[in-house]
Amino acid sequence: MGRLFRFIKAMYYRLLDDDILALGAQMAYYLILSFFPFLIFLMALIGNSPISSQQVLRGLLGILPEEAYILVRNTVVEIVDTKAGGLAPVSGILALWFASNGIGSIITGLNKAYDEKERRPFWMVKLISIIFTLLLSTVIIFSFILLVFGGVIKKQILDGMELEPLYQSLWNTGRYIFISSVIFLVFIILYRFTPSRRMKWREVIPGAIFATTGWLTTSLGFAYYVDNFTNYSRFYGSIGGVVVLLIWLYYSAVIILLGGELNAALAYEKKSKDKDKPK
Repeated sequence: MGRLFRFIKAMYYRLLDDDILALGAQMAYYLILSFFPFLIFLMALIGNSPISSQQVLRGLLGILPEEAYILVRNTVVEIVDTKAGGLAPVSGILALWFASNGIGSIITGLNKAYDEKERRPFWMVKLISIIFTLLLSTVIIFSFILLVFGGVIKKQILDGMELEPLYQSLWNTGRYIFISSVIFLVFIILYRFTPSRRMKWREVIPGAIFATTGWLTTSLGFAYYVDNFTNYSRFYGSIGGVVVLLIWLYYSAVIILLGGELNAALAYEKKSKDKDKPK
């Protein structure tokens, strides 16, 4: 118990010393600037797939508060339903470039969490940001396709078999486990490859678990709170959706940074133990 208390205390001081809350606000600013370019780029790719806008929107509604969901709905419907592949190549390249700025802000934040100075040249950091943006887009599209086909399989096969509610629940639970696993994989890759500091695979797993659990819990909890207990449009008018989206991105940024801080704290503790071992 004493060891756990000391570790929690160390994490608290890390949060203060590295200005996680202030850095999270900075990251949220860059993320919201890159959110819609990323959405446009992602939806342009999805527009060339068999996925409909309603299927995409149902996925977004699961994690976004209603006011933020309404904000992005028109963009999704317009791009996906019109199959706006015409955005490529020029607009698609620009959207990809601006969307990668959000990943760049995450790289800066994680370097701060690991107490690392960026030693890589600008072009390499930008290339990593673009590659990770493409990877994230691919993972999202792949997840949507599997979830859509999973729904088709359930409707055409399982529903026709008239299985017991238990098996129906197991099917739905399996789909949520799949989504969580995909998010977990994204965080592992994020913590492993984007910072300037190179860590081993096993060293980034604790932060990825924390970030996955924390992000899903916070997203669902914040969406429930906004949808049931408050109305930001009453205070902010027509920009209420933007404010909700910004707060959600802020919470997401803080959780990502805390995941990096957790990995860094565990690595530092392990290094201290190895140093204290008798040779």
